[in-house]
Amino acid sequence: MLSPAPRNIGEAAGALRQRRYTCRDLVLHYLEGLEELQPVLRVLISPNADAALARADELDTELRRGNDRGPLHGIPYCNKDIFAARGLPLTVGSPLFRQRIATEDAAVVARLDRAGAILLGQTNMSEFAATPSGRNRAYGDVRNPWREGRTPGTSSSGSAAALAAGLCLGATGSDTSNSIRSPAGYCGVVGLRPTPGLVSLHGAFPRAASLDSPGPMARTARDAALLLNAMAGYDPRDARSLKKPDEDYTRNLGPSAAGLNVALVTDFSLKDVDPEVAAAVLRAADALRARGARLLSLSVPLLEHGLDPEALFDILSYEFNEIITPIYEATANKNLFDPAVLENIRRGRSVPQTRYQNALEARKALCATMQRSFGVADLLITPTTPDPAPTYDQAENGWERQRRFLIPVSYLGLPGLAVPGGISAEGLPLGIQLIGKPLEEAKLFQAAVALEQAELFSEKPGIFWG
Repeated sequence: MLSPAPRNIGEAAGALRQRRYTCRDLVLHYLEGLEELQPVLRVLISPNADAALARADELDTELRRGNDRGPLHGIPYCNKDIFAARGLPLTVGSPLFRQRIATEDAAVVARLDRAGAILLGQTNMSEFAATPSGRNRAYGDVRNPWREGRTPGTSSSGSAAALAAGLCLGATGSDTSNSIRSPAGYCGVVGLRPTPGLVSLHGAFPRAASLDSPGPMARTARDAALLLNAMAGYDPRDARSLKKPDEDYTRNLGPSAAGLNVALVTDFSLKDVDPEVAAAVLRAADALRARGARLLSLSVPLLEHGLDPEALFDILSYEFNEIITPIYEATANKNLFDPAVLENIRRGRSVPQTRYQNALEARKALCATMQRSFGVADLLITPTTPDPAPTYDQAENGWERQRRFLIPVSYLGLPGLAVPGGISAEGLPLGIQLIGKPLEEAKLFQAAVALEQAELFSEKPGIFWG
């Protein structure tokens, strides 16, 4: 074990360049942690130890020769098992695909590899990203490092739990309705759902093609920005990929939130939430104001009166059914499918194509309305979830409540950043969500880094490596 272990990517990058340790030392540190804590936390489906060490040796040689790939050179990360990684199984959390080996890297994996990041393994996730609590019958339930019996969140649960437990410095996630931000909130880490099309979906197993958005997960906002720098970029293989100039999301990050207009949404941001969560949101808003932001109160009827979640789930279920039904029909043993997956199939089959097309058209109009609703606000501030991490059963039975701040962001095509905002009296993370306009992720990171300077969140979970 490295002592002291790096707290973030910046510390690790500095130590590598000062020759205080090597890429191999760094990888060994995290591999030892994963080996020790995997039986407890079940964060991985497929480890990548031998290849990670070989890659570390290659990158050490490059550094000695003066070939520095940048801030992610030698940085170990974990990859959600929805993104293909050449030579490793791509299970998508399903027992059906235990033996399916990926023959090429997904775009996010290839881009992180070019940046010098080192893949430690494929993380555990809910089957086909369909179950709401972090449970997985085939590979074991992911445990929240903060408290046994509490959910680590939805399908990017393995990535979030690995980060929270100090088992990697970065991770990939994907978010269709909430699956980056929910686990980030419950596990006390940072997770970004970017503007759809900013990060390529090539090589990702689809959940719902028009809603899916890959994004970075990390232990700090600056680290997430570094990861997004590597992951984002136009990809002609992805029909939704956006042609835009590359952007440095770490530029101008510091303690100041000056120039930002931050809005609490009337009758939405604090409505029907746990009192500790509400207090955390208000503390975060005050911290941003103290660092130069202008705090507004904004009326957004589209949010205040509630979007119809049925329309989003019509789209999601229809598109998921198009993907999964051929697999389902080709599988003799239907018991291999989780009941939640079967329910998704059933719902998808009940949505007529005309209703699906109507929902897509209605969504376009609502997205335009929402973008106008920002007015002078640069970003909105809400809870990530209305409660700290519930039990697995509570998460499964109360998913509508737990997703209600997250679903509008996905449905309306907005970027959303989940950041830690404090600790409850029970010792569980309290999550803050920052919502921005499309392609304005840089402003979300500016606010998030300013919040981190306020030190609203400093505790470590009960299970932590390092």
